[in-house]
Amino acid sequence: MKASVITMVLFILFLSSVFGQESYYPPTNEHEWETLDPADLGWNVDALDALIYWQGESDSNAFLILKDGKIVVEEYYGDFDRESFWYWASAGKTVTGLLIGALEQQGLIDINEPSSTYLGEGWTSTTPEQEEEITVWHQLTMTTGLEYEVENLNCTLPECLLFREPAGEQWYYHNAPYTLLTHVIEAITEQNINVTVNNILGEIPGFQGAFLPGVMEFNRVFVSRARDMARFGIFIKRGAQWDGIPPVVSETYYNDMLTNTQDINPSYGYLWWLNSGESFIPPEFPNSINRQLIPNAPPEVISALGLNSQVLQIIPSQNVIIVRLGNDPGSLFNYIEEMWDYLNLVFETDTGTNPEKPTTFKLEQNYPNPFNPSTVIRFSLSEPTDLNLEVYTIDGRLVSTLANGFHNKGQHSIQFDATGLASGVYLYRLRTNSHVLTRKMMLLN
Repeated sequence: MKASVITMVLFILFLSSVFGQESYYPPTNEHEWETLDPADLGWNVDALDALIYWQGESDSNAFLILKDGKIVVEEYYGDFDRESFWYWASAGKTVTGLLIGALEQQGLIDINEPSSTYLGEGWTSTTPEQEEEITVWHQLTMTTGLEYEVENLNCTLPECLLFREPAGEQWYYHNAPYTLLTHVIEAITEQNINVTVNNILGEIPGFQGAFLPGVMEFNRVFVSRARDMARFGIFIKRGAQWDGIPPVVSETYYNDMLTNTQDINPSYGYLWWLNSGESFIPPEFPNSINRQLIPNAPPEVISALGLNSQVLQIIPSQNVIIVRLGNDPGSLFNYIEEMWDYLNLVFETDTGTNPEKPTTFKLEQNYPNPFNPSTVIRFSLSEPTDLNLEVYTIDGRLVSTLANGFHNKGQHSIQFDATGLASGVYLYRLRTNSHVLTRKMMLLN
């Protein structure tokens, strides 16, 4: 064999070893989608069981975790199953953003052109000069400057779209401007939005999804099955392309879509939420909050988020995709933070929230977990100290004090007996003079 051929073979093998995780794409046949065992990945299976149970208690319909494109977790609750369709709510605007990028790639739209180029003059009630300043880019980035103190933020009629600030000078989660991007798409293509969906996302084998106009007044709701949302996540994670087919958007648009291109809300891209910003502006709120969007999640996480906690999250470096569809579990960001409390236990990751914590100061996951009726809690101390170990209900009510006083350096274990307590999630918290560590555990009667 010639040296050049040997070199080529070795190079191919090298690429395969480096990028092999990217080589798997689920087939059209749903029954052939490959799976992975979480134990083989080194994940904490007990914590994963607790997460799956908690999702059911949080009124979820479907919960999926993918690794390297393969299914690790696929859970459905109640009457919901693999073939059930559900709404994405405003998480569906990420589909809209992708379609805009695809039309730009085809040379059919310039996102820096005034929106009136595509929607026609008078699509707002602002002056012609003010309206001319609003571009498609402003719609993509939520920086149109339109008045948000209106009766109906979903209303796309000109009389609902009033001037507040010059375009590019305010950020607000205003539903009407991003909904009107679907009208931009229809104006350019001169066809129903779902024809464009099929043309663009038809690149994804097995994908089924569509906008349902008229479900809510003015709004357009995207619906699909849970696995379709997962396929969309794979598509986005891998550069808006599928298995060697050329990307449907340009490299520039793709990068801008998933990074911050405006200075007002550093946690927002083109209709995607970003966890890399040091502050964020939440929906229906005009002011910035000086903290990371999801403090206990990796900064690289990108999210499609919708009403009642419809969630698609991508962790690029881990090649992990998370899907949650369901009913309202409460506050969106509180729900996501709590989910990440579980995920960090599953992945056994340290989010770096306390980098000065000694590595030998540790509160371990209880075992067994879930448990009935007793479990063992272990912790390690890097030095002698006074401490307090307590158990709480999820809403903060004290259940039991397991330890209170001086403990020597080293490893310790304490048994917790939950006889008489109701099934559910409990917190156990270890406090010293310099540290506070908290974990969750699941009691199943």
